[in-house]
Amino acid sequence: MGEWLRAAQSTWPTLSLDAGSFLAHVAQCMSKETDARALDSLRAADLYLASGCAMGNAQAVALLEQHHGREVDAAWARTGEGKLSRDDLRQRVWQKLLVAQPEQRPGICEYAGRGELRNWIRMVALREMIDAVRVRRAAGAPERLEELGEAWEAASPEEDPELAHLKSHYRSHFNDALREALKALGPRERNLLRQTYVHGLSAAELAQLYRVHRVSVARWLADARRQVLEGTRSVLSQRLKLEGSQLDSILRMAQSGVDLSLERVLRTQGD
Repeated sequence: MGEWLRAAQSTWPTLSLDAGSFLAHVAQCMSKETDARALDSLRAADLYLASGCAMGNAQAVALLEQHHGREVDAAWARTGEGKLSRDDLRQRVWQKLLVAQPEQRPGICEYAGRGELRNWIRMVALREMIDAVRVRRAAGAPERLEELGEAWEAASPEEDPELAHLKSHYRSHFNDALREALKALGPRERNLLRQTYVHGLSAAELAQLYRVHRVSVARWLADARRQVLEGTRSVLSQRLKLEGSQLDSILRMAQSGVDLSLERVLRTQGD
């Protein structure tokens, strides 16, 4: 343990963290994996920097932006410059990672040290781009997700080993569960999702079609997505006998790309 800690500290000699607080952070990342091999598999230096950011250490935050800001720029360049400006994406990513929300820890706390921190940050930036397009579509912008989908699917296993594992082992199960959840929806919810994801209608166009306010359409769509995610979770839990952290990990991965999955699945389903 001592050598492992010293290796982390030597990578960031200007960053001084309380050893006890750092090791407590590592213990949370390890969960039930308590043997030495599990510890050795975690990236000590990256966890040291991430834990400093989670503690609100100003030097850690400066080092994170200095050394890994280029990963946000790489995600921006990879997904098309018209979705968000480079500065907007940077602001969204740093706010998500470094600013605690009510009753929530900063997003950097989700980094578990199993892959390189720089690549994990790039995946966070890709997720933010997907979320930005989803919000703009709900507000009426006629945007599509194909370019972002290609960037998401092209993410190599080295960029996020945990995500790669989830994709390879559970993709087909998730898609099957998603299909079942969609079939369980009411006709209006199914039609709304198909009109949004397959036919590309904006919230304003749907509001005119249904003769309601755009706010009502946005609420209907949000409710339909919630029902799909809840139904998908239920099916996965029953079929795979999963619960707790395993199921949550699959659903976190799925929720980040749920719009991409919905578009693909809906295109393969008949009316």
